Formats: sequence, structure tokens, C-alpha cells
Amino acid sequence: MMHATPVQSLQHTLASLGENQRLVVVSHHLPAWSLIEEKYNLEANKLINSAYACDIACANDPKIATWIYRHTHTRAVNGKFMCNPYGYPGENETTLVAMMHVDINDDDNIADDDDNDANDA
Repeated sequence: MMHATPVQSLQHTLASLGENQRLVVVSHHLPAWSLIEEKYNLEANKLINSAYACDIACANDPKIATWIYRHTHTRAVNGKFMCNPYGYPGENETTLVAMMHVDINDDDNIADDDDNDANDA
């Protein structure tokens, strides 16, 4: 699998972290099949969805504070997993959050810095 080396590197990094150290992961692909939007997460789409997502066993490791991903066009915050896509021009103008911050010391760690959409940025 093409992603085996990066996943092994991530696993090695997680194993080398100290007890109180946490990691923010940024990837292009979705780190879990469960993050695929429901309307696309169908058996008939399984082959094509493998181009967008894969199940990475260590994605739920508690040492990962936040995982930011793209390769989808739907804004989502699901626990520590976050996608804030630009998408195609004009596609997400009402849902794109222009400024966000991540507090890796807080379990509810993703917050919009303001209520403005991308047009107000």
C-alpha cells in the first residue's frame, strides 16, 4: 500500500512521544472511512472512496490531539477530526471558516475564532 511508509512514520512518532506530549496531524486524505460523508459512504462507492480515505489504526491514538484533513468538500468537525475545505471556487463560501484555532490541551479543542464566514475574512 502506498500509505504504509507514512503510517509507519506516524506510528514511530507516536511511540516516541513522552507521556504529556501530543501531536497535530495534517493530511490530505481522510484518516478513517467513518469520516466519509454518509451520502457517499455506500458499498457501491467503496472502490472510489479508497482514493479519498483509508482506515488508519492509530488515528484514534490519544496522543493525537487533532487531525486536520482535506480531500473532501464538506466542512466537518468530528471529535478531534476536522475538515474546513475551500472546495471549488464559490462552493463553500457560506460554510468555510476563515480563522480557527486548535488548543491541544483541551479535549474540545477545535473552535471558530469568530462567527464570520469566508466572505468576511
